[in-house]
Amino acid sequence: MPAQQIGNTAINIALYDVLGFDSQVRATFVGHVALATSTVVASQGTPASVRFAHMAPPLSRGRASANCHGNVGLDERKLQTIDAFVRQLESEYAAEKARRNATGAWDESAKDRFKEDQYTIRPHVRWPDGDRPYHQLSCAGFVQEAYDEAGITLVDADEANLPTCSLDTLKIAYATSAAHLEDIVFRVQKGLDGEGPWPVLLPGYLMHALDRERDEILASPFRATPGDECFPRQPTTVESSS
Repeated sequence: MPAQQIGNTAINIALYDVLGFDSQVRATFVGHVALATSTVVASQGTPASVRFAHMAPPLSRGRASANCHGNVGLDERKLQTIDAFVRQLESEYAAEKARRNATGAWDESAKDRFKEDQYTIRPHVRWPDGDRPYHQLSCAGFVQEAYDEAGITLVDADEANLPTCSLDTLKIAYATSAAHLEDIVFRVQKGLDGEGPWPVLLPGYLMHALDRERDEILASPFRATPGDECFPRQPTTVESSS
């Protein structure tokens, strides 16, 4: 069924459905997405505390009440493929932690840098290479790539087809990193060169991608437009371009 806000109706959350969490500074602006790792049945008006995997950073597992939810109706093969992808990522990070620990340079500062290094904003995914044997992902990129592994491209993530986001918009999307986003060096490290605006795969786009009938989701990726950072769309939304 199409994506929906949690609490409005009775809801069934299944394994590897997509969960959306509102920004800490603006309701309905989707600031984070994750993959459900447990099944939950919630009645209307009941907060749904769900176990999930997400790119925080770091890639981790947690439990909380989400604000919105979307699914495709994944068959067993697709579920297994997504599960294998999540476990592959966990193995990559575990192997890198073990390698760094073996060098002896693994104090709290090094641990924090490694957690942060798992994250990128633009592009939404950076694949492992000879210098970095692990993925870098945004929270939206983690969900996008997990579904893509299962043969479902949720959002057209070609930068030429993504809305551009101003710095003010990104501060709402990445509320916990708002202060860091003022730092030009930090922005460049996360792929935000120049003064913007930038084409960024925002979490809200994934919820709108899932707010379609199953056949449409499977047939073609969603093309995001300005305003889709909020779910549901609001009469007055944050400007996504300038």
